[in-house]
Amino acid sequence: MTLPNQPDRPRSASLILPGLLLSLTLLALSACSPGGPGSIRAVSQAEVSESLGDAGAPLLLDVRTPREFQSGHIPGAVHIPDTEILARLDEVRRESADRGVIIYCESGGRALRTASTLLDQGFTNVGHLDGDMLAWRQAGLPTAP
Repeated sequence: MTLPNQPDRPRSASLILPGLLLSLTLLALSACSPGGPGSIRAVSQAEVSESLGDAGAPLLLDVRTPREFQSGHIPGAVHIPDTEILARLDEVRRESADRGVIIYCESGGRALRTASTLLDQGFTNVGHLDGDMLAWRQAGLPTAP
């Protein structure tokens, strides 16, 4: 069977493109769903504050510069600057095994880029601290030197 104005093209071939577009759209939507695998979960300041010191709590990953980290960080956070994340993926995998990772920076940009990098590298339980370190300090929550 042929379509009008396309005498040499079978009808089945004209159905491939719309089907492919639908599949890609559904894939993109599922990747953006909140909290699902392959997405960055928003984590509240309260959730992190309440889990400080818990052995099974997610790894807190501070991706700021060494100077920023030394000026004060969330107690128990592991410091890996965003510029070193790819070189230190094994360390992140080891530290976050079975508990996931929550990433923060000063205001969000570096943390979200790092979270996306981790997702690209196969991590599935990735969170981002709402408001990052800026909001943490403004809320008067505990910091370590």
